[in-house]
Amino acid sequence: MSNRSKADISYLHLACAYSVKTVKLIVMNSAIYRRSAGFTIVELLVVIVVIGILAAISLVSYSGISQRAIAVSLQSDLSGSAKILKLYYAEYGTYPQAMDGNNCPQLPVVSSKYCLKGSSGNTFTYCPTAPYSSFMLKNTNAKGAAFLVTDSTAPFAAGSSSAVFSSGGTVSTSGCIRTHTFGTSCTTGSPCSITATSSGTLSIRIDGAGGGGGGGSYYCNGTSGLSGGYSSIGIGSMILRADGGTGGTNCSVNGTPGAANITNGGVFVNATNPSTAAGSPGGSGSTDVYCPQCEPTDGGNGAAGGRITGNLSISSGQIVNIIVGAGGAGGAGADTVPNGDGGTNGTVVISYPN
Repeated sequence: MSNRSKADISYLHLACAYSVKTVKLIVMNSAIYRRSAGFTIVELLVVIVVIGILAAISLVSYSGISQRAIAVSLQSDLSGSAKILKLYYAEYGTYPQAMDGNNCPQLPVVSSKYCLKGSSGNTFTYCPTAPYSSFMLKNTNAKGAAFLVTDSTAPFAAGSSSAVFSSGGTVSTSGCIRTHTFGTSCTTGSPCSITATSSGTLSIRIDGAGGGGGGGSYYCNGTSGLSGGYSSIGIGSMILRADGGTGGTNCSVNGTPGAANITNGGVFVNATNPSTAAGSPGGSGSTDVYCPQCEPTDGGNGAAGGRITGNLSISSGQIVNIIVGAGGAGGAGADTVPNGDGGTNGTVVISYPN
């Protein structure tokens, strides 16, 4: 083989090698170009998902820390305030009956020494229970989070203190006290029944109805007033009943106040029965202008119904039956003497911290 042929072959080898390298560079440059042109949709979706997960984790962590800080602030305020209230009780033998705008006791003893102090943005709601040997204190922050403390408990979240009764009677809320008031629609033939949805301690007041006043006349010809109906609360075998007052007679004799009866009331405490659910007075006699020498006889006054007050424990699921008595009708007057007035209706009031 001639030297020229050998040179031609070498040249071909070099040309082929150069061509392969060129192709490789073109392919690589093309791949780099595609990569630098942007991310694929799949890659973008993966990045977005990862960012969302990280943001959610951060938000949850911050929210949890913030809520714990709020809870600690509210509970700390309540723990310190409960100690202050107990010092007041130790000195005066009673918890305050009311607080002023600066959370300082006003009744029965005014004292700036026992003012309650809370953190900025937190608001106290003080709820004592007569005869002021117990209390509930609620602490609420600007965002609505709330904790409670009582004279016998550590602070706890307000949300865990649900209403003992979801409904029943006329419901009202004042501060941290929820009240159910029942009227004469709760009859002996159709009592009002409510079921406890959670356990709690109830403050109750049961008023029997007042008796009607007797009708006046000249010679006791009027009629006597009717007795007021009884009011009661029944839980299982326990019955708390405040009788109505009797009516006044047609001959100036006043009615007899209603009594209070407690059957199987072992869990009932602080029971009293003052006659304060007063019946209306009986009608008064009047002088007949056509018979000035006649002596009219007044009708007797209707008497007050009985009353039961106190605190009562109840468990979730227990059924409470309620009856409210109507006031006794007044007696009819005779000989132009007016009729007696009707007695005042009874009432049943149930309240509890909420």
